[in-house]
Amino acid sequence: MKNAEFLIKLPFIKVNISPYLLITVFTLVISGLFSVFTLIVILCALFHGLGHISAMKLFKVKIYCVDLYLSGGIIRSESALLPYKKELAVAFSGIFANLVFALGAFVFHLFSRDIFSFFTVFCNLILAFLNLIPQKNLDGGRILFILSHTLFESEKADGICSAAFKISSVLFIFASAFALCLTRFNFSLVILCVCVILSVFAENQPSAFS
Repeated sequence: MKNAEFLIKLPFIKVNISPYLLITVFTLVISGLFSVFTLIVILCALFHGLGHISAMKLFKVKIYCVDLYLSGGIIRSESALLPYKKELAVAFSGIFANLVFALGAFVFHLFSRDIFSFFTVFCNLILAFLNLIPQKNLDGGRILFILSHTLFESEKADGICSAAFKISSVLFIFASAFALCLTRFNFSLVILCVCVILSVFAENQPSAFS
């Protein structure tokens, strides 16, 4: 852990939080710009991460820590040492968690009919869909990497992954823009989407489940 990060020791895992994340959240809260929509996005992302962690615990994977940055989170573990079928299950577990959350929010929306429960359903479905996109810093990228290197020679598999990463970039940006339009370009959500996009396209992003 870097000295600049804040360490929180939970009963089952260590969490390192970037000070830039804390400063940004604090600034948005005191300025009144932190919206319920942004909180929902964060909760959906946390539920996604809990899906990965639950699968890793099930397969007895050693988890070192969770790093939370302004641009997203990284689960540092030994999941890459798993047999490919179990590693695929870990990759899909975050997506599955979002689908479960979406189902629960949909049932609640049938009774409440409010915008927040609808946005929770939308956000979870979008997160599940986006994480299926074969982008190298998303679950879909890891899934594609495992499947392609299982079925093809390394050189051909790398070519498939590279082409998929480029095509998926356009889809990712359009989905983010649609989410912003749905909430009428809420300021804090704009900041969050920009950070996530930068995280997805970062060249030096470590390979880990997010």
